[in-house]
Amino acid sequence: MNISRTFALGLVLSLSVGLSATAKEALILTADVPPGLDYDGPTAASPATQTGLANLLEPLVYYPLSHVNEEGVRILDFQNFEGRLAESWTYDSATLTWTFNLRRGVKGCGGVSTEMQAFIELTSGPVWLDRMWTGKLAAGFTSSAGRSGDKLHTLQRLSIFAAQMGMTWVPVHLLGGHYSSGGSENDLNRLAGYLGLMTQANIDEPPNRTPPEADRETARLFGHYLGEVASRWVAGCEALGPVPVPGHGVHRPAL
Repeated sequence: MNISRTFALGLVLSLSVGLSATAKEALILTADVPPGLDYDGPTAASPATQTGLANLLEPLVYYPLSHVNEEGVRILDFQNFEGRLAESWTYDSATLTWTFNLRRGVKGCGGVSTEMQAFIELTSGPVWLDRMWTGKLAAGFTSSAGRSGDKLHTLQRLSIFAAQMGMTWVPVHLLGGHYSSGGSENDLNRLAGYLGLMTQANIDEPPNRTPPEADRETARLFGHYLGEVASRWVAGCEALGPVPVPGHGVHRPAL
């Protein structure tokens, strides 16, 4: 989950997650709130809660390195924690709330950026309820230092968002490259992304050198393809009229 600055872990009787696009806090509601960060401790009695807390906490805090044994194995100190994305944290026993303060400059981890997540949440009001983007086109792209870099997870989040808004998702049209021994890193769509455009950028090189030219050309061709699809979409709408929205305005839930 992407978080802007801080979030709190509170106690309720059901599992849910809420994030305000304008607030500086996100409230994570769970069925069990441990008095400590060790998710192998009290929470181990509830496998669902243990798994949820492990996935939530590991990007924020983790066990520090204790020492390296005689076999060269790195041994962790399971009695203490050090910050990852979190720079500090507190626990309020009166309200059963953990508060984590994130490091400045955090943009996201393993998914869309905090800015994109805030934008998604911002549109969950009238834009979503009134189906204001239904019938519009959507597409996505992402880049990471790793060849995988969990890029698929990011594109899935974007495509699901588009589906929730009633939009039509446009995938990459180019055949994946570098599929065989005769292929190379110069192939178009070398990372074989189809749900959306995937590129890879070396972490130690400036933007004018990375992503490589193959990825840049793939992006250019995909952008041109999107323009062609959009032109045909507009022509169809002009000939047939706007895309109808059955049930528009019916059973609109209150905000």
